[in-house]
Amino acid sequence: MLGWLGLIVGQNILIQRGKTALHRKIGWLGGGLALIISVSGLYTGYMAVQLQRFPPFFNNSYFLALVLVEILAFAAMVVWAIMLRRQTQWHRRIMIGATLIVLEPAFGRLLPMPLLGEWGEWLILLCQLSFVAVLASHDRKIIGHIHPATLATGAIVTVVHVAVTGLSLFSPFQRFAESIAGAG
Repeated sequence: MLGWLGLIVGQNILIQRGKTALHRKIGWLGGGLALIISVSGLYTGYMAVQLQRFPPFFNNSYFLALVLVEILAFAAMVVWAIMLRRQTQWHRRIMIGATLIVLEPAFGRLLPMPLLGEWGEWLILLCQLSFVAVLASHDRKIIGHIHPATLATGAIVTVVHVAVTGLSLFSPFQRFAESIAGAG
């Protein structure tokens, strides 16, 4: 994940310095890194539930839903951003959105999650949306309105949190998570 953060910062520096060709070459490596993050994240989440190696304030279903939904949303947004690579304004904002989604565990480490209970998920959403608000403010300042990709990013980040909660409460998914935990 540090590699991903370094890539995002580096890619923006390359564009700022006018090194578009190098940005494009490194971007394809970034696509490979996103694939590695996605596959290893799904495997690690599965194994964490099987081995019961996740924070005690999560249950099996919630932790598995958290990993599954966030990794799939991250991967989908990266693919979408790559497809939009020729539409610079969309590309950059969707990549920021993908990064915000995978930063959720970092916010979870910064906040006192055991003390927040079920409110932790929604406080993390507010933290993520505060970054989307900064992007929206930048949009208004630079282009005079909020770019549709910024709105899409905010909507996707919100839907991810709702989907995590909904999936974790879905009985068949709860049984699936428990079966994984029982296999360990």
